[in-house]
Amino acid sequence: FGDDSIIYRKYDKELRGKTIYTSKTIDGYLKKGEEAVYSRWTPLLEELLKIEDTEELQDQIIFQSGDYYTALTYIRELLHKAQKSILIYDAYLDSSILKYLQRIESRELNIYLLSQAKKGAKDLAEDLKIFCQQYDLNIELRFLNSNTHPRYIFLDDEVAYEMTASFNTVGKAEFTIQKLQEKHLNERRLTIDQRWNESEQYFLSSDN
Repeated sequence: FGDDSIIYRKYDKELRGKTIYTSKTIDGYLKKGEEAVYSRWTPLLEELLKIEDTEELQDQIIFQSGDYYTALTYIRELLHKAQKSILIYDAYLDSSILKYLQRIESRELNIYLLSQAKKGAKDLAEDLKIFCQQYDLNIELRFLNSNTHPRYIFLDDEVAYEMTASFNTVGKAEFTIQKLQEKHLNERRLTIDQRWNESEQYFLSSDN
């Protein structure tokens, strides 16, 4: 496990300050007196190895620099889970977002894009117009004046993920996608709804 992994941090927290040094056992058997030492490790190791039961691990994935296709595929799979709506809030949205949307097949799905990069707003709106002529998706694009740098994906208003990289920089450096805990979901959604209402519409597929 890497030094920044959740498992490593749990392990380090548990054992920090009470490291135990034992002699190496070449033949694979414990030496006399070492049973008590290893019995202290066993419960912790068993807990850490139950990855399938650790919600925190299931809800977070770390991508390394260069993981362009792996990250693209993972994000596309996330978006495919949506049944009713997708809301993407990324301060630096540009036309690179289209490659994440082009595999979506449901025409009943509403896709909401919220960004802050007004410099490229017109270009993205023009690309969306052409994109929707081919893919016939329900997409609305809005821009907001703000100095924050959020990166969220909301699926059906029920599940949300936070990214530590913008869509246009995915794969260029290490980044994380983490599912928001339920206790934070409503708070973040209310904040984003408020920003959506304050934003300016730049594109609506039904108008084209």
